[in-house]
Amino acid sequence: MSEELFKTFGKGNFYKLGEIIFSLSEEEQDKILNMSSEEFKKWKKEHGLKDYN
Repeated sequence: MSEELFKTFGKGNFYKLGEIIFSLSEEEQDKILNMSSEEFKKWKKEHGLKDYN
């Protein structure tokens, strides 16, 4: 699983994503988990995460 995450987010993004996720409420985390791929790509861009896909 972690190898898959690094491919998706890249090393730098992985830690930044963790910081963002842990700062969110459970409701906000659930919203992210239920996003479509396109919604998640938009969310990553809005939060300054590079898209490696």
